[in-house]
Amino acid sequence: MSESPTKLPLKEFFLGFIFVIVVGAGVIVLGKKSNEEKEQGALLLQGYQLTTHGSNFCGTAIKDATGSSAGSPTLTTGDRITTVTLTWDQPYKNFKKAKCTYVKGSGIVSLIIDGKTIK
Repeated sequence: MSESPTKLPLKEFFLGFIFVIVVGAGVIVLGKKSNEEKEQGALLLQGYQLTTHGSNFCGTAIKDATGSSAGSPTLTTGDRITTVTLTWDQPYKNFKKAKCTYVKGSGIVSLIIDGKTIK
């Protein structure tokens, strides 16, 4: 009586299992990021966080000053490590242009709406 061709002997199954474990461990070891890649990732994350904080705080300040929600900025400049300047340059309900500078650790240092300095 012969065995079914779909059944693997126990020895071959364990060898296959060990092979998969070794390949998985190799992928994990070889896939580790270098220190330079980690630093670049940290800078990108820091820039994203600063831009997000600036957009949130500036958006709230614009809404408080104009009564109109600002939405997303049309332009973002600055080093994105310590400073970000956000510009809203399109017609909104109660203003046409707003420019806000947000500094890490200091908050909003400048807010100009339609040429008028608010802060």
